[in-house]
Amino acid sequence: MKKEYTYCILSLILLSLGVTCCVVTLLPILITSSNKSVLAVFGICFILIGLMSYAEHNKKYFKIKYLINKDVPILAHWHYKPNSSSIINETLYNKKISAASTALLICLLSLVIACCIYLSEEKYSVPIAFFLMSLSLIATLVALIAITYYYNLNLSLDSEVLIGEDCFYFLGELHAMQKSIYFLHDVRINFSNENSLQFLYGDLDLFKDSLYTITIPIPKGSLVTAEFIQRHYLELIHSE
Repeated sequence: MKKEYTYCILSLILLSLGVTCCVVTLLPILITSSNKSVLAVFGICFILIGLMSYAEHNKKYFKIKYLINKDVPILAHWHYKPNSSSIINETLYNKKISAASTALLICLLSLVIACCIYLSEEKYSVPIAFFLMSLSLIATLVALIAITYYYNLNLSLDSEVLIGEDCFYFLGELHAMQKSIYFLHDVRINFSNENSLQFLYGDLDLFKDSLYTITIPIPKGSLVTAEFIQRHYLELIHSE
């Protein structure tokens, strides 16, 4: 829930940055026409991304809030002790690697933009490029430290899953019938040393196999509940 709230704040910051870029292009300051055009393009992009991101994460925030407050029907609410599930440990590790990779990719893109500014030979291009490079490297370092701390902290805390009628909240993330460009197309129970409930996402038109899987460990004594959840979600899938 805090994660979605943070994303909402970041979306508003991005929106404000976009508005600032657009306003700067209208002011009578010493900026060339080409730089004003670039600022305007970035400003419009930031505004659009900020608006869409805020709308999406604000919607998720309230869905999570309803689940936590149990303002909507809850099919299961399972708790896990720290290091009690190898599935959760592996999931958190994969999330940590994914978040770190995203931070490094953003840093790389920022450095490429800074190099383009440097090579443009426009007025103040050198100090602007140097500032952007320095800011990117510092921000990336801070992000990597924060990511490592966040996921290491999660490993030492209790975990939980809230499964509602058409969505579920697991490890700080909301999952619905549609996740990004993927759609939920199957729900399975994997019987092993650690039984798990698997939500399989994919492109219903192009692929029959799963492209994205959310695996939730089933606590001991909760197999009947897991089978009920499986039947419920399969009925939702087949009714669409």
